[in-house]
Amino acid sequence: MKSGLTPLCTYTSLKNELMKGNPWSGVFTNRKKSGEIWHSSITITPIHLGDQWYFVGIFRELEQLKEGIYLSEKKRAETQRELLKVLAISCEIRDPGIEAHLLRVQKLTEELVIVHNRRCQLELSKS
Repeated sequence: MKSGLTPLCTYTSLKNELMKGNPWSGVFTNRKKSGEIWHSSITITPIHLGDQWYFVGIFRELEQLKEGIYLSEKKRAETQRELLKVLAISCEIRDPGIEAHLLRVQKLTEELVIVHNRRCQLELSKS
């Protein structure tokens, strides 16, 4: 099973999940007898029957995964969320009008607080 091409963390993740009784999915990189590299998507599910544990594995060969790395759906979603956060911050930084807009928002918020305090007859100071 160990070709030397699959990262050690993949095997660690596999072992940890199966020892907890959870199914595991991931990608292994293997080398055929011809020397050609191929990738397989594998799902292994532990099944407990009586006092015995059994493991059922299903795999399929992945095509066109010649470069880069495979990300699980969960990891892909997490990465995408983080990238979108960075993109949003980057867009704010590059927007030349953002400072003026934020100052307007701050001023209007302060005015809203003053009006609210008057309506509720609150004796709150600005400081």
